[in-house]
Amino acid sequence: MKAKRSPAPFTTNVPRRALLKLYAAVFCIFAPMMILSISSAAQHHTAPAVLTWFFLSGAIAVCWAAAFIHKRKWLFAVVPAQFVLVCLFVFRVLPGLSPGGAALSVEGIGSVIMLVAGYVAFVQFIRGEGARGMRLQAEMDLAQQIHESLVPDVDETTTAFEIVGRSEPSSEMGGDLLYAARNDEASSIDVYLGDVSGHGVKPGIVMAMIKSAIRMRRRLPARLDELLSDVNRVLVELTDPGMFATFVALRLHDSGVIEYSHAGHPALLHHRAADGAMDERATEGLPLGVVDDAEYATARVATQPGDVLAVYTDGVIEVFDARGEQLGWGGFQELVQRHVGEPSLANAVSAIWDDVRAFNRGGAQDDDQSVVLIRRRAQ
Repeated sequence: MKAKRSPAPFTTNVPRRALLKLYAAVFCIFAPMMILSISSAAQHHTAPAVLTWFFLSGAIAVCWAAAFIHKRKWLFAVVPAQFVLVCLFVFRVLPGLSPGGAALSVEGIGSVIMLVAGYVAFVQFIRGEGARGMRLQAEMDLAQQIHESLVPDVDETTTAFEIVGRSEPSSEMGGDLLYAARNDEASSIDVYLGDVSGHGVKPGIVMAMIKSAIRMRRRLPARLDELLSDVNRVLVELTDPGMFATFVALRLHDSGVIEYSHAGHPALLHHRAADGAMDERATEGLPLGVVDDAEYATARVATQPGDVLAVYTDGVIEVFDARGEQLGWGGFQELVQRHVGEPSLANAVSAIWDDVRAFNRGGAQDDDQSVVLIRRRAQ
């Protein structure tokens, strides 16, 4: 059986620049230690002696810190070096650099002891809290990786449609679900967008549960309203009261027809290429996870070449500018109108995203944000 390796100290994961700052702090704290141990108001020390002992005291303290941070074996060199340094100091071996012929004082020795004790206590505190902080950071990094695998950007092309979607969490793990999946019959593809209430890891876990439930339900053919009803029942059974998710499911057929079903989600924006008008489309339905017997409906819309549907979460429209004014549905509609004519649908999504960021300049991203554009291709 292999011996268990002891975990690496948290400082091994600290950036080099941060370690240099730590060593600089250790140097400055301990540089005056030797002179301090003999100082009194009536004593005078030469400048070369003060500078030399400041440097030697600080350097040996840095060596001690480096040994405990990196390799304890270095102590076999640091301990003898410390002993030699003390002997040189106490017995005034270095001519011209001896600290003014002064003797060790009780006050000086007491000050040094208290300084060292305080430093040791400080280091123990940092080691404990730092280790917990590094574990938390590692967990957050893992959560971010999980989120990226669960909510990848969408870039799909079918016979009739282009689909481009992007989602950005407000923290390492978000509660927005963005998912596109082709059906067994090659003539259609489903697009799902959901928004779990709250922020952080807990909504992220619920989002993962919703995606798992969708994938399982898709193993058998289902209408969109049936899929929402079944996922809703799963969510009611497995989540705490008060947790819910707004959700919209779309089924894009190669005929150009789009089916859609809402669960309390913001309305779709349908830009008609023929006349440039913008329609809002939605079906009635409670958010997922509210009541187990909620019923949902499905509607259909026939699209024409050049038509664009925008699907989004409320984190996009509920951003504020420097004056405290919200972007809102109207502002978001204007952004969609402005960019739907982009030759590249991916560029259109990026341009909308940039405009949202520009509107929210200086403000924090308080909610997860997702945008999907669906454009009917010319056939």
